[in-house]
Amino acid sequence: MPTLTPSRLPTEEQAFIDKEIGSRTGRPGSLLGVLVAVQERNPHKYLPADTLRYIAYKTETPLSQIYGVATFQALFNLQPQGDNTVCICRGTAFHTRGSGNLLQSAKKLLIFYSFVYFASPSSYQKTAPLVIVGRA
Repeated sequence: MPTLTPSRLPTEEQAFIDKEIGSRTGRPGSLLGVLVAVQERNPHKYLPADTLRYIAYKTETPLSQIYGVATFQALFNLQPQGDNTVCICRGTAFHTRGSGNLLQSAKKLLIFYSFVYFASPSSYQKTAPLVIVGRA
């Protein structure tokens, strides 16, 4: 089995990750805490592949396990996120009140804006259809 080598991250980024790992070592859920902190620090709010490799190397955890956690948990992003987020809830209550049409219209209207990312909020049940614009 090939061994991981440290990735080419800036020294400042490595120091931040090392500090996060050190402050959580031996605690339940430590990997989740590290991934959350690292993603929050990233200007585009995502986990680059080099960052995941470095975390795997420093924690002596298989990269496949790190990747598995990052892809299983919905809060983690492996692609850069846009400056603005448009969330249109697609739950049953909202679907029956036209959120599908709203989603299609929004996509057509914003097709030229690469900084917009469409997401679905987990549970908003007060009004329908629900739209959130901005960082969620």
